[in-house]
Amino acid sequence: MKIPGGQLTLCFLMLGGLCATLLGGCAHLGGETPQFVRNGVEYGTTPGTFRGRWWNYYTRGASLLDGGFYAEAERDFRTALITRKKDQLWPRTYGLHFLPDYFPHRELGIAAYYQGNLDTADTELQLSLGQQHSARAAYFLDQIRRQKIAAAGGDHTPPAFEVLSGLEGIAALEFDLAGRASDDHYVSQVFVNDAPVDVRVSAPTIEFHHPVRLRPGENALSVRVIDLAGNEMESRVALSNDVDGPAVSFDAVTALPGQLAGVVYDPSGIEYIEVLDEKFHAAPADNTAATVSLSLDAALTPPLVYRAVDRLGNVTMGEVPLPGAPSAARTTPGPAFFFAPRPYWLPSVAGAFLLAATPTAEGALRAELPSLLEGQQFFSEEIVVSVLVSSSAPLTAVTLNGETLPVIPARNVLNLSRRFALESGENTFNVSGVDANGNQGSDEKHVSRVELKVENVADRLSVAFLGNIAATPNPETADLAQQVFDGLANHPLIAGAKGRFRVVDRSQMEAVLAEQELSASDLVTRKLATGLVLPAEAVFAGRVRQDAETVEVVLEGVSTETTEPITSRVEVAGPITEIERLTGDLALRLVQEFPRAKGIIIDHTGENFTTDLGRIQGMKTSYKCLIYRPVPVVHPTTKQVLGYKPPSNAYQGVLLGVDDTFSTGTLLALEGAAPADYDIQPEDVVLAK
Repeated sequence: MKIPGGQLTLCFLMLGGLCATLLGGCAHLGGETPQFVRNGVEYGTTPGTFRGRWWNYYTRGASLLDGGFYAEAERDFRTALITRKKDQLWPRTYGLHFLPDYFPHRELGIAAYYQGNLDTADTELQLSLGQQHSARAAYFLDQIRRQKIAAAGGDHTPPAFEVLSGLEGIAALEFDLAGRASDDHYVSQVFVNDAPVDVRVSAPTIEFHHPVRLRPGENALSVRVIDLAGNEMESRVALSNDVDGPAVSFDAVTALPGQLAGVVYDPSGIEYIEVLDEKFHAAPADNTAATVSLSLDAALTPPLVYRAVDRLGNVTMGEVPLPGAPSAARTTPGPAFFFAPRPYWLPSVAGAFLLAATPTAEGALRAELPSLLEGQQFFSEEIVVSVLVSSSAPLTAVTLNGETLPVIPARNVLNLSRRFALESGENTFNVSGVDANGNQGSDEKHVSRVELKVENVADRLSVAFLGNIAATPNPETADLAQQVFDGLANHPLIAGAKGRFRVVDRSQMEAVLAEQELSASDLVTRKLATGLVLPAEAVFAGRVRQDAETVEVVLEGVSTETTEPITSRVEVAGPITEIERLTGDLALRLVQEFPRAKGIIIDHTGENFTTDLGRIQGMKTSYKCLIYRPVPVVHPTTKQVLGYKPPSNAYQGVLLGVDDTFSTGTLLALEGAAPADYDIQPEDVVLAK
């Protein structure tokens, strides 16, 4: 089903009102000669005719404030507040005309701030933030608080930080660090591993969640907290990340019938090891180790597979060679193994690896990475790397990529596995071992991660930045706005190989608009009505406002599929001298609005579907998604599953209803296809585009 394109929503009517308001004619306070002029620019003007209504006073006051006429601006804001008392977005003026924002308390507070009346400014700005948050109000409130702190003798006490996340039993490559930053005055900035936490407004206490990427083994996270006075503290959060399967060592089986004996060890604790459908558990006195003793029947035939699981769900699988069985280090693959229950399309490494107590060369040490082949390509973000080290003498040390792995005392064979996150492109893995006789051995493999088609730039959400649609009397603002939007469109978080979006070249947009004889403001209000086909799936219109010292940038996006808002208001405010930093902050906040979440199809009827992605994963109405059924990539020689890739005919869909834990949507029409032709089914992958 194709989303109807001719129906304009309230959002577009409001944006239309915005454009008409911002781009309309101007009237000044009265008389033939401009009354308020600074640096050759006339201020104190209003769009259209001044009729003495609350919106006339508000817009004129905003113009006076931008020009530095603070007393006159304050008078207009107080007059507007007599009729309309609450700061809000998109209030209706008359008919179908709307203001994009109405912040009389905020603007009154800023006018008071510039006049040195900090108490009034503080009161008005806090009132504004309580009614409708804005970055501009938060910035000026911070300025006031800094001045008050300095006037009271300053603040020389550094802030404090405490961890709220549990730091025990971590077995993941991604971790959600929860923390609380506090200060006797106000916390203004928080950084985790030098990445900024989005602090919307300073406060004595700020609680936050921040995702971090973990490496296997020991991790030290850096948390830096800065208060409004510039005092800083840094805390190191140490945590241990166990993504290793248990270490397993078996004695060689020399004859059948015979006895199988072995040891399994894991510092996190052993859940069990299973051989021939029999489970062996750790002794109550020490849950880190378990022994295996099992009689083998003469009729036993290969493979003799084992599966060891630790208390955190990490798994090591392998195969014990039997007399007369092939002596190669790898046999035909066994079942895929996972570190924890997860959907079938997430990556794993399949394989059964031979584990014997006697190396192939007498007296030599053999170290292998049996789950990897030189030059191997993977199509998944994570893989499991298996390690196999054997010698005729007890092993004393084993390392993987320079990090020490646990060895079992007095054992000359070690098999374990570790989960790794792959970087795009080439990745190197190296294992080395040393035994009690000083024998050494190593193995190095180079593998690469190939991005799925849906991860490529060409298949990311295509966006266009329309630039600044706010009319301003100050010609310098136009240059400032151009700098902001050029910086935004080329920011590495937004565009390029690692960027979140595919940014449509502005010249392409200009060519389409010129062909249709439309302006950027016309586009927002008339695109669907004219049936215009755009080379972008989402368009972002911006409003840049500049006063004597500061700049405010507000972005609002609209889906070209549904005509609905595709993101909440994204905004920054701060000194004009820090415009590059503000552009970076704006890019970060925009990217945060579009998480690349992955889920599955729950059910579907024709072109309509339900997915387990919801508001909790950051989904919103009008978000686009890709739907595909992963295809396993199997190595032709080893039959190892290298990962999963989507088919070439991935479908596109759009979310029409979003709940906390699920969303409903519809597939976008494929040319020449009927709803019955859509081949989707439960557990197909849904990837936010």
